[in-house]
Amino acid sequence: MRTFRVALVGKQDEHLSQLKSRVEATLAAEVVFRREGLPAVAADSSVRQLQQMRPDVVLVDIANGDPDSGITTIEILAKESLAVFAVGALSQPQVIIRAMRAGASEFLDRDLSSATLLEAFARLRASLQGKKSGGARGKLITIMSAKGGCGATT
Repeated sequence: MRTFRVALVGKQDEHLSQLKSRVEATLAAEVVFRREGLPAVAADSSVRQLQQMRPDVVLVDIANGDPDSGITTIEILAKESLAVFAVGALSQPQVIIRAMRAGASEFLDRDLSSATLLEAFARLRASLQGKKSGGARGKLITIMSAKGGCGATT
């Protein structure tokens, strides 16, 4: 199995250290980039580094007291076509919704287990393989009626 290349971005070094240990505990991923501090603009040097490195996924740690900077980071990274997982507290549903709308493909609890992280990697891998193969899994047939009331919908 190919090793996932993971980038970690967040405000608190303690949270990044925990994430790094959980990522490495999966045995399916390696941390290739780690930055304490969240980029606020697309021209930030860390965004350029991530563009050049092209990690498989970027884990953005969303701070409890200041979710706005984490959401902004997710928006920037998603616009750069990077896969993003948001990591934060599941007790804040509005933050989860904002993160997903900003472009995160997953929202993971900060206290996640390595098994949960491995499952998220598997979902990402399946998603990426679907995009590479063109995503064609079946055939869609559409039937339309020339006029209403002909029973074409049933």
